[in-house]
Amino acid sequence: MFAVFCYTHMILWKGEKLILSMPKHMSSSPDNRNLSPSASVENPWVSLRWKPGYFHKRPLSVLKNVQSSARRIEDAHMGLFPGTNLQADILTVTENYSLHRKTRVLRILTPRTFPRIALNRFANDTLQYDTEDDLVSLPSSYRLEGDFHSYFDIRYVRGTERMSLEVLTPDVMQVLTELPQNIDVELSEGSIFVYFRAGAASLEDTYSVQALIAVGHLLIKELVDKGHPATVFSNELKTHIAAVYTVSGSKMVRYYILEIIKSSVVYWLAAGWIFMLIVGRVSDVLLPGYLTLSLLGFGLLLFSLGKRHAHKRNAR
Repeated sequence: MFAVFCYTHMILWKGEKLILSMPKHMSSSPDNRNLSPSASVENPWVSLRWKPGYFHKRPLSVLKNVQSSARRIEDAHMGLFPGTNLQADILTVTENYSLHRKTRVLRILTPRTFPRIALNRFANDTLQYDTEDDLVSLPSSYRLEGDFHSYFDIRYVRGTERMSLEVLTPDVMQVLTELPQNIDVELSEGSIFVYFRAGAASLEDTYSVQALIAVGHLLIKELVDKGHPATVFSNELKTHIAAVYTVSGSKMVRYYILEIIKSSVVYWLAAGWIFMLIVGRVSDVLLPGYLTLSLLGFGLLLFSLGKRHAHKRNAR
């Protein structure tokens, strides 16, 4: 197990260096070209005409600290969102804490100021593990139209319930429930964030970027400019995403087993380190109690992981 731990963390710190800088020149006219299904698989940024880099000044969000021990940036592009004068960027982030899952996140800078809201799709159940502690879940006593509560966990800053619910109009909720299951959304200050989660699958470029751009168009129309041209999320794109990002049951089992092994190794290394610190410094009578607590804690860890995976499997 120690070898597994070392290998995991060797990969964690390994990666290509990326120069993240703002472009020196950027056209003020909107780029009306959108991505098409025939866009290059290797380089979808050609269709967007975006440049490497991202906007370093970021509002409070689940990925405010995009470079940390929990994640690293592998790719970043910035430019004008298609058909608008709004600045935007897309980051490809590896989440090291969860077997190097990849997330592609779109940020759109808008003239509107939003209350901070994070919408965690129960089907991928990822956003809640990133979110800052100042966010709380909307109580079940708040009933929204339809069955939106069965799709998303609505997280907001305590005391901003009214402002948050005013943003989530019936039209907005309808748009969000029709999106693929691996997409989360967050609003913060003047920014719209759209998260595309690869989950246990490998992140590809074409469909993930197309999905982010399509969702961006829909949210701009609903939240920023009602006159912005946007259509419903196409069934063809949904089909492609489902085909690429739906993994087999056997692969999911292997993935969950590896996740449990990694969590177990980290847990017992930490428990062993604490044991080495206290041995000889406390009464021998207390040591069996510590071992019992360690076993109970490990059981709780396994229970929480199992509950999380069962919850994701049954969510919409």
